[in-house]
Amino acid sequence: MSYDKSKMMKLVWEKVSCRSDFSKVMKQVWAEEKAKRPSTTTPKKQKSNQKKYELETYEYARGGFHDELILLSWTDSTKKQLAADYANKSYKERRRPGKQNDLTFTGEADAAFRLNYKGRPQFDWETKEQIEAMMARAQSISGNTFAWKDWIRDMGFKWDGGAKAWVKKG
Repeated sequence: MSYDKSKMMKLVWEKVSCRSDFSKVMKQVWAEEKAKRPSTTTPKKQKSNQKKYELETYEYARGGFHDELILLSWTDSTKKQLAADYANKSYKERRRPGKQNDLTFTGEADAAFRLNYKGRPQFDWETKEQIEAMMARAQSISGNTFAWKDWIRDMGFKWDGGAKAWVKKG
C-alpha cells in the first residue's frame, strides 16, 4: 500500500496560503495520511539464548584491527545452520585517520569468539568447547567467514559456491 502523492499535494495546495507555510502544511498532511494507514509492524521474534558480547581493542594506524569479534547465531530452530557476522564497532573517541584508535566491538549472538590480526580464532576454554559443539552440530555455515576460512575447513567443512555457504563434508 503506497501513499497517493497527487492527492496529498492537492490537499497541501488547498491549505497553503503563502510559500512559507508549504513545509509546515506538507508535514501536517503527511502525518494525517500516515495516521490513516493501518499499522504494518510485526512483533519481533524472541531471541533464544542470545547473549551480549563486547570486546575492547584498537585499530592500527596503518589500518586493520588488532582483534575482531565474530558472532555466531543459529538461523533455524533445528540448529543445523549457523550464520556468522562481525560485531558492530564503535570508536571511543572521534576516529583519527593515520593514528591508533581505541574501539569496542559489541553484538548479540548465541556464541562469539575473538579473531586475532592474523585471522586465527582465539578462545577461552569454556567458549572453545561451546563453539566446537556448535560446529559439530551445524550442517552449514554462511555469512562473513572469509577471515577464518582455514579454521572452518579444518573443522570438516567445504565451500559450496552455489549456496555461498560452508557445508559439512560427507
